[in-house]
Amino acid sequence: MLLVGGGVAAQEGAPAPAAAAPSAAIGRLNFAGFRDTRHCTMFAIGPRTVVTAAHCLRGQDPAEGHLLFGYAAMAWAAHLAPLSAHDLGNDVAVLCLSEPAPAVLPLGPDADPAPGTPLAAIGYGMPVRHRQTRSDCPLARTGRTGEGRAMVLACPQAPGASGGPVLGPDGGAIAVISATTRTEVVAMRIPPEAAAACTGG
Repeated sequence: MLLVGGGVAAQEGAPAPAAAAPSAAIGRLNFAGFRDTRHCTMFAIGPRTVVTAAHCLRGQDPAEGHLLFGYAAMAWAAHLAPLSAHDLGNDVAVLCLSEPAPAVLPLGPDADPAPGTPLAAIGYGMPVRHRQTRSDCPLARTGRTGEGRAMVLACPQAPGASGGPVLGPDGGAIAVISATTRTEVVAMRIPPEAAAACTGG
């Protein structure tokens, strides 16, 4: 059964271990208001182009989001705000920045990896929400959704990890964490047009 709660991926079980050092290309996307405080994960694929899960932005004004790159234990490499947001479909969204992100993840190849290929999912999942966590797990299978392509990894994620990157064997970002079951994580492939979605990105 697919579990999606509070606009973030949800799961039951032990959290993933914290990453040794946070990547400045990956960060927390925070929204805070009178009635609601929540976060997701986001990552830069171009100097002014940031990717996250589209469901993280639903019901929110993107301009009120806080992008904390390299966030770890109440410290960060950069605190930026998006100028605009673009829903690319298939639960993938792009945020455009007015100034460059401190670091960028390269995009991985568009071809689907073979089942069993080791991949890495990175995010700010609960309860380790103040540090990047990395889950190393194999690709279980790939498939198509109504709007694009999806990947299923043989490991779960926790609330807050939605919007985080899935890295291929070469370290390039190939998918966005979207949802999870108790044993698997569902990630949506990054469409080719994402790289050019923001002017100067």
